[in-house]
Amino acid sequence: MLCRFHHQQGVTRWLKKKFGKEAKIDPQKKEMKRRLQTEDKRTVRRRLAKLKESSEAMEIKEWVDETVATGGQQKNTKDHQCHRTLL
Repeated sequence: MLCRFHHQQGVTRWLKKKFGKEAKIDPQKKEMKRRLQTEDKRTVRRRLAKLKESSEAMEIKEWVDETVATGGQQKNTKDHQCHRTLL
């Protein structure tokens, strides 16, 4: 599962890859990160569902769908073992 630390890093990487320019990604980055900053997994799921409702207008539908479909899964790396999961 994806920990919050890796989620926050992943949001920025994904947005830079999709949009390129920092000015274009600022509104999306703020919402994508803010909505998932909590310890409660039920809250994360609820906020992610709410984010999904506006994902097309924000042009982040692909990311939301991928995050929901994978359940936030990510392989642990040699350097970091995720111990706090996102979903």
